[in-house]
Amino acid sequence: MEEKQTYHVVHYGNKAVRRDYSKVSSGLDLPDLVEIQTAAFEWFLKDGIKEVFEDIYPISNYAGNIRLKFLDYEFGEPKYSISECKYREVNYCAPLKAKMELEVMDTETGEVMTKWEEVFLGDFPLMTPTGTFIINGAERVIVSQIVRSPGAYFDVVTEERTGRETYTCELIPSRGTWLEFMSDDKKAALGRILNVSIDRRRKILSTILFKAIGMSLNPLKGEDCFDTTAMKKFLKAMDFEVFDDVVVPEEEREFQNDYMLLYTSVFGNYEEVKNTLAADKTKKTSDALLMVYENQRADEIATIEGALTLMDAKFFDYRRYDLTKAGRYKTRKKLNILDRMEGHALKEDLVGAEGKVIFKKGVKIDKDARNALRDEVNKGIECRALPFVHQFSHPTAAAVDTSWKKALVGRVLANDVDGENVHLEMGTVLTEDDIKAAAKEFDKITVYTGIIGQEVKVNNDNVNAVLNYGSRMYAIGRITENGEDMLDENGDLLLERYIPEAPVSKLTAANEELVVSRATKTKDVSVWLIGACIQEIYVLDEDGNPVKLIGIDPLNDKHTITMSDMYALYNYELTMLDGIGSTDDIDMLGNRRIRTVGELIQNQFRIGLSRMERVVKERMSIADIATLTPKQLTNIRPLTAAIKEFFSSSQLSQFMDQQNPLAELSNKRRVSALGPGGLTRERAGFEVRDIHNSHYGRICPIETPEGPNIGLISYLTTYAKVNEYGFIETPYRKVVDGVVTDEIHYMPADEENDHVIAQANEIKDGKLVGERIVARIAGETVMANRDDIDYADVSPRQIVSVATACVPFLENDDCTRALMGANMQRQAVPLLNPHSPFVGTGMEHVIARDSGAACVATAPGVVTYVDATKVIVEEDSGKEHVYELTKFRRSNASTCLNQKPIVWDGERVERGDILADGPAMQNGELALGQNVTIAFMTWHGYNYEDAIIMSERMQSEDFYTSVHIEEYDIECRETKLGPEEITRDIPNVAETACRNLDGRGIVMVGAEVKEGDILVGKVTPKGQSEISPEEKLLLAIFGEKSREVRDNSLKVPHGGAGIVHSVRVFKRKDDHELPPGVNEVVKVYVVQKRKISEGDKMAGR
Repeated sequence: MEEKQTYHVVHYGNKAVRRDYSKVSSGLDLPDLVEIQTAAFEWFLKDGIKEVFEDIYPISNYAGNIRLKFLDYEFGEPKYSISECKYREVNYCAPLKAKMELEVMDTETGEVMTKWEEVFLGDFPLMTPTGTFIINGAERVIVSQIVRSPGAYFDVVTEERTGRETYTCELIPSRGTWLEFMSDDKKAALGRILNVSIDRRRKILSTILFKAIGMSLNPLKGEDCFDTTAMKKFLKAMDFEVFDDVVVPEEEREFQNDYMLLYTSVFGNYEEVKNTLAADKTKKTSDALLMVYENQRADEIATIEGALTLMDAKFFDYRRYDLTKAGRYKTRKKLNILDRMEGHALKEDLVGAEGKVIFKKGVKIDKDARNALRDEVNKGIECRALPFVHQFSHPTAAAVDTSWKKALVGRVLANDVDGENVHLEMGTVLTEDDIKAAAKEFDKITVYTGIIGQEVKVNNDNVNAVLNYGSRMYAIGRITENGEDMLDENGDLLLERYIPEAPVSKLTAANEELVVSRATKTKDVSVWLIGACIQEIYVLDEDGNPVKLIGIDPLNDKHTITMSDMYALYNYELTMLDGIGSTDDIDMLGNRRIRTVGELIQNQFRIGLSRMERVVKERMSIADIATLTPKQLTNIRPLTAAIKEFFSSSQLSQFMDQQNPLAELSNKRRVSALGPGGLTRERAGFEVRDIHNSHYGRICPIETPEGPNIGLISYLTTYAKVNEYGFIETPYRKVVDGVVTDEIHYMPADEENDHVIAQANEIKDGKLVGERIVARIAGETVMANRDDIDYADVSPRQIVSVATACVPFLENDDCTRALMGANMQRQAVPLLNPHSPFVGTGMEHVIARDSGAACVATAPGVVTYVDATKVIVEEDSGKEHVYELTKFRRSNASTCLNQKPIVWDGERVERGDILADGPAMQNGELALGQNVTIAFMTWHGYNYEDAIIMSERMQSEDFYTSVHIEEYDIECRETKLGPEEITRDIPNVAETACRNLDGRGIVMVGAEVKEGDILVGKVTPKGQSEISPEEKLLLAIFGEKSREVRDNSLKVPHGGAGIVHSVRVFKRKDDHELPPGVNEVVKVYVVQKRKISEGDKMAGR
């Protein structure tokens, strides 16, 4: 009987062949390992720059008659190629040009004059195809930063001594004001109240904030501030539940009972809400606004206008407040009503966007029902309006399907809808009839998000209350009779359409009387009140009591906070008291995001452009309008300075680790929690450094530095990707009925909690083995039934980083030794004769290809020419690609970068094949060490611990010999006593000491130099005093000989002996960029061939 083969042969590229003994096949090819860098920078060039320009432009002057608009931008061609930039020691960059339009309006005639111009905005560093930047000739890498994601977070802290629970929730933006609600029950007389802290300032009562954003009243002339009858009628008309028992008969504060009714109707009959209101002494809207102002600006005199401006700027101005795309995604995910519905029964029927009942009342929402509901909830069902301040609304627009008839009722049109049979103006509050008419001709219409109009049926009893409170806490958007607009005696609308950026249209006294009389006579008069749009659903808690859930408007994608966000945040805090809702783990990767290179540069670009904006505004106010042009207004220095500062001195811009290809690749995949906006070593506690179960498949649990940075610097795993929001995703295979399919699903950490995921070693021949499977549910490892499995891992190596995946039989290693092994591989010096490992892991070829050290084919074709310096590949179409190879160049780590071709003339190559090995490579595979025979034995008692005894043959035959290139440089400066000079004529130095110098005084290439030898002869003028003009004249006539000089030559330092590889001279007169005061720079490169010697570290994987 034929024995089953225990391995299969795998080809890595055209050269390397290996036997694969693995029992678990990964099946999924590894992604491009430097994609985290290249894709992020590509996004920045395409979209990131545009976002910043659109945020800051147009720039207007203070008078408003001059506007500078941004039209478009483009990058020019780089001045030098990548190799030339390295040679010249300059930046690899391209000129950024923007098309600008200047509008100047004549204040007297109103005539607008327009000028267009292309403005140069400086040279912008470009990324090389291997994910690096070349700054001053040296390769640098921008390390990705891991930070806490913007969004809404909830927590419950239990005090150890008293057992008292404090509920906190905070809304954290990427840029702007922190908003934090917290419970407080320290004052027994008050009971538990809810406070708010704005921007980490002193706490104030939370009801003060809501009074400032619209849930409050200013007394009208002759109004009885203690009578609650009208408020009750208004709330009932608005379809709120009214709690009569909250009214205090002897209440002496104006509107206090009205507020009790209003707040309990909106948020629910919570003791905490009533206690907070009881403690709140503010009576009017103006009082609340002034209280907020005084809290934020304690040293300034508060005014109503100032308070309104401050509130708008603090929360609702996109220039000052930015949740970012990721923050809005997280906020929408947390503050929607879906997740809180799970596990609870519905109090009422749930009606879908098209008007059909989806779930009957009493149905308990389980995981499947929740997922089925997701699409319907996201269409904006069950929305209603809550009080708001019109000038804080700033809504955005969204295109919505006209088939969502029920969900669209009350939405406000964001532009005109003109069809054959339908004509609706911008600002119209949509009725059901409007939507039906529009649906016949249009698939989509555009409506405002964050606001909605609520229909209030009015009659003789409630019409005055609705018009009174509706105009004070809401905006009256439309008045209809029998579904049509109500018109006045002249046939005109009673109110102008609702335009968010225009003042709110008010009812005239005559029109108000008309509405009252019509409401008295007919039954079908509706007042549409526009307010903050929220979703509202009632569920039953464990005791069967109804609980109101308030969620944000799901159509809203605004990057600032909205009033509906505030309502939803507050409601979430209250429902947590009822046991509905969940707390957040801030160390989970679903709550931490990656700021990639694109976003980091975008932030810096925004800083530079906003500084430039200030300069533009200043110039607008002082310049002559007639001669003004976009170029004259623009000063690019603040922008170029911000970019230069980031690339040259930011903590996240690192000199690339070029010790070997693995070190280079690891540097690009590094993730740091340090840096601006991140943590500091001293402040970071144990929790943030620790391994979290959400790291599985995303961040390597092994590879991290030992020492103060442990856990703060980590590395992406082999298959990890960063999604559009900055969250790390890992791939899983879909499992259907115990069969593992080829469908790959990339999942962020918070999505993973909903699924049961099997390990990769539980799969055999595409099926799960056994009835009970080792699986993970919400980070916990359990034994699960085969039919319950949703997904399976793609490979066992998806949980470790690239460097850790190079260690064979990693599972048999102790974790601390594996950490050291993974880190030490990055320190391996490229050898003279590299050999790929006999026992590999299959990662060697991928690392060599993606590291950037090898020469990789960019297109398929046939090799037509090969020599040591270049490879030419001809495509089938006849197009030629010439690949220049790097020869004996110094790396950042002073090792030797040298590429050797591994293809031959006539060979067929595909895109992505390796054409030439770089350092520490053999046949297109990573080769960090040597395959040597070892034996474990004592040696007459002389050997000790980790010492290694090596045969002399290994040293003589260059097993562990490496080549190093050291750079030595010297500057010729302009001194007070005259210029320094490079010369062979050095005082008090024997001719023999100058034997290696040429006529200029610079060492000759190929010369063998030893310690103390002169590399460059330089003399510096010496003297106690400055030279007089007469002496300067004599110097000019008779030359330097008449002057006293001292030897200041560049000499070979201790341990620097070797052979001179090359010499480079940079002179100011040859147009080289040199620092101020420097006339000439000479750089000498000395090559050393180092054999292994005592004290060198040797380590296995």
